Amino acid sequence: MSAFYRNFLFVACLFSFFDLSAFGNCGRFLVSRGFDKYETKYAKNFDIFLRESDNFTIWRVGDYWYGSKKITLSSDCPVIEIPKLDKVILMSSTLLEAFVEIGVETTIVGVGEKKYIYDGEKKLKDAIDLGTIPSLEKVLSLKPDILFGYSSPTLKVFYDKVRSLGIKVIFINDFASSHPLSRAEQRVLIGSLYKKLSESKAMFDSIVNSYQRTLQSVDKRVGVLLGRQTASGAWRNIDKTSDFYQVVRDAGGDDLLSDFSSSVLSLEEILKKRKQVDYWLPQYTYRSLNQIRKESNFLRVLLTNPSFKVSSYNKKITPLGGAEFWDVAMLRPDLLIRDLVMTFETSSRSYSETTRWYEVIE
Repeated sequence: MSAFYRNFLFVACLFSFFDLSAFGNCGRFLVSRGFDKYETKYAKNFDIFLRESDNFTIWRVGDYWYGSKKITLSSDCPVIEIPKLDKVILMSSTLLEAFVEIGVETTIVGVGEKKYIYDGEKKLKDAIDLGTIPSLEKVLSLKPDILFGYSSPTLKVFYDKVRSLGIKVIFINDFASSHPLSRAEQRVLIGSLYKKLSESKAMFDSIVNSYQRTLQSVDKRVGVLLGRQTASGAWRNIDKTSDFYQVVRDAGGDDLLSDFSSSVLSLEEILKKRKQVDYWLPQYTYRSLNQIRKESNFLRVLLTNPSFKVSSYNKKITPLGGAEFWDVAMLRPDLLIRDLVMTFETSSRSYSETTRWYEVIE
């Protein structure tokens, strides 16, 4: 399996270890002190403990503990106090949808690569673009209450410096979710941090119901080719532990490369599957088949009188190439599965509206 998959399993084992030792002990301590635990339905990267008598909330996010007030649990669980969230920095736009839904996007004063966010000037008109790796001077000038980040080797030095300057950081690694509804449940964590747990939970429950209704409407299966040719010339397959892979399956798409354990395949293996393909989802903003053919001789051969359709999420794109797909679809799997079902035509249920992101290109 891929290095990412091995790392994911390692992290999962860590979560299991902490539940049995330090993290589990801290959770039991909170329950003994009158805190109620929010039971997540799909997510495993966070816990929420609430005590309504004094409006006190404690969060475990990854391997860190945070609290709305000062508290001491133990040396194994040092708590970082978050008294307010009036000014925040958001490094990942895949979480933006939750902030918009909950109505707290105006607290975002800085965002990573704003220029690629669809309707970024409208949704985040007062937030400055911090780029890929923000300068510490810009971050300090914003005086954030907290920085919402994601684990990345490229950004590790930046995060370490930010923390050394006394700025609080929360890693919400939604990309590590293995189920689309686990990713969607991150809005409950964000809502709780903003003291809007009931509202965000109601939103999440609605998404779960909507997703399951569409899932139950699927009555046909199609063969789907996932991944695309890389610059090195090989074919890189999609991560089978990813939430997107699960959405495709739930939408009626059978991965034609499921029998390969490697994430990098030879082009010959792809050509062998060519006649079984009903749809190819390259997960790239291609505008035409000719655009794809020009990339390599292999893609020209693959797309010579194809018997399959190629679909791209290119309906809502910024002039710079940013796709609304990444800003919304990751936290709205109910909309994504609906888009894919309509693309694959795997449900006999009549849908009057058109797809939001995907379209078959010619």
